[in-house]
Amino acid sequence: MRLKKSVWRSVSVLVLLATSPTGRTTEASLLEKFAHKCREAPSWNVVVVSGRSAPGQSAEGGRRIYFSKPGRLRAEPEGDDKPLIVVNESQGWVYAPRDKEYFAVTEADAVRLLQSVGLALPLVADPDQMEGFDERLKSTPTPEPFAGASCLRHDLRREHGTLTLWLEDLPDGPRLHGAEWDPAAPSDGVTRPKQTEIYRDWKSEKAEAALFTFTPPEGAHVIDALSRRQSAKVNPIKAPTADGHLTRDLIKRQQVWMEHQLVDRFVKRHQNEPWLTAATALLRATVPFLCTNATKDQVTGTTKRPPLDLKQTGHDLIAQGCDDPVFCFAVGSLESFQRRTTREDADIVFKKLPALTTGEDTAFIKALIVSWLWQSSYAGEPAARRRDV
Repeated sequence: MRLKKSVWRSVSVLVLLATSPTGRTTEASLLEKFAHKCREAPSWNVVVVSGRSAPGQSAEGGRRIYFSKPGRLRAEPEGDDKPLIVVNESQGWVYAPRDKEYFAVTEADAVRLLQSVGLALPLVADPDQMEGFDERLKSTPTPEPFAGASCLRHDLRREHGTLTLWLEDLPDGPRLHGAEWDPAAPSDGVTRPKQTEIYRDWKSEKAEAALFTFTPPEGAHVIDALSRRQSAKVNPIKAPTADGHLTRDLIKRQQVWMEHQLVDRFVKRHQNEPWLTAATALLRATVPFLCTNATKDQVTGTTKRPPLDLKQTGHDLIAQGCDDPVFCFAVGSLESFQRRTTREDADIVFKKLPALTTGEDTAFIKALIVSWLWQSSYAGEPAARRRDV
């Protein structure tokens, strides 16, 4: 029996679809298979080499990333020029081997930031994050070699840029060889380079629980804002010597000048506000803590700290409508007198930076901001954001 030409044509199309690289069911679902494999893996580790796709910039040294569910991570650098990051379900540590310094974070948002190491590894740790990308399974993967492997390139798009994954289809499941983050066109006009990562030596062996707890090496010391203040060197001046009187007089003059710069001008800007009296009192109370010399007792060497309820009063006044940039900065700066702080404390200042740096007396305000950035104990804020400031 002879088949009609139309039937033969349909059969030919099906054969072509089945044999072409983009038409195979296994290749089209490679990303989905990869997500399934990630969900099934309780633990893994991999060597990551990262860099930036910009002229004159080479790849950075590698580090091995260990991961174990739920949310435990260890990023171990090959040399001592990069930090060691250790995170478990409730706490994280960052240790600088070269300086023998470390800090710890316990706030949930800061811990989550430390868990998000790498470009594509957060997707490996939590494949459900792929839902945040557009057309993650609709876009057609493209055959493209990467690091000597025959891979399929998958472009995952979202509002802020495109994440590209290079996956190889192997008998034991898909393997991720590389990732690239291409930022979207910025609104500020500053072009940011692409970031790339190469992944090699994947292992699915079980990680020991001790890997995800940090034990400070001998000679290492913790850094936080209060410790830095308390460790500042002070040459004690015994009262009532002439030098002691001069020092205390200088501190008083400094506070009077700062009150004029901050408080008096604040009052002129908000003369008719219902919260003016309370806000002025709080701003005046923060002045001694904005004066570096006023927080360290020149005789005893002890560090003064603001009352515990002062910062909460500031938050309450901001909620009532007192959103003056200088006032918000004064409230946010109080966090540098605490051993721990939250994203909210830092964001109060960061949201007001444009207004602070373009208003009156910008040189004076910028000096205060630089001092606050050095003293801040907020570990969750990306370092790049501080460099931009």
